[in-house]
Amino acid sequence: MVAVDECTKRACHLSPRYQATEEIDKWNLRIWLAASHTELAQASSLIESVHPKGSSRRGTILCMSESNQQNSERLIGAAVLDTLSHCNPIERDVLARPKFGVDWRDASRSEIIYRLGLVCGTRFAICECRQRQGLGRVLAHHASVVAACWRWPPADVVEVLRWMPGDRLLKILRGEADFLTRAGYTPTPSSHWMKGGAYDPERLPDVVPVRQVPAWYYRRVKCFRDRDPVIAAALKAVL
Repeated sequence: MVAVDECTKRACHLSPRYQATEEIDKWNLRIWLAASHTELAQASSLIESVHPKGSSRRGTILCMSESNQQNSERLIGAAVLDTLSHCNPIERDVLARPKFGVDWRDASRSEIIYRLGLVCGTRFAICECRQRQGLGRVLAHHASVVAACWRWPPADVVEVLRWMPGDRLLKILRGEADFLTRAGYTPTPSSHWMKGGAYDPERLPDVVPVRQVPAWYYRRVKCFRDRDPVIAAALKAVL
């Protein structure tokens, strides 16, 4: 079943629910959208245990589990997709200016989110025993696919707002990879580096203090919808 937004010409699957598998080294991974109360509770518990912001009471939850040769399965990761509606990061300029013009911040937050097709990855969590093994990249990639094709309203862009030391963000902007950049997300300079005047995404500071700064990433995900034959057929039939 596919739902279509005729105004934005976006569409997504409503059923069956998203499910995918991957093999990485010795692991057989299953990634799926949580549906039952048990799945939601287990995912929330994992996020609460490892994410600095704790669990979230809102959003769509994506789960990731691993299984061994005995087919014993356990949850090792979870992500939350929601909308970032409580703030309007100036880093959105790279997306909003082409649609709204230079005064894009005069538009309401809800209009910006709707017209740009924004979904926010508010949580990415991997259990402690599986961290730093490439699984965050897998989870972030599948979150992009779900945001584009398997969540209503469907997204054109996934944004992620993280906090990290300024020197760490500067290293990422200069080419050092993290789990989001490996999954195709683009980092942007922090607005906290702005010293008056207009925000200049091309300007990097010469010296960055170690203090925490917001790091905003984005990934354009419409390509996943364009490659989905079921969604393409549904859009053709309606539009």
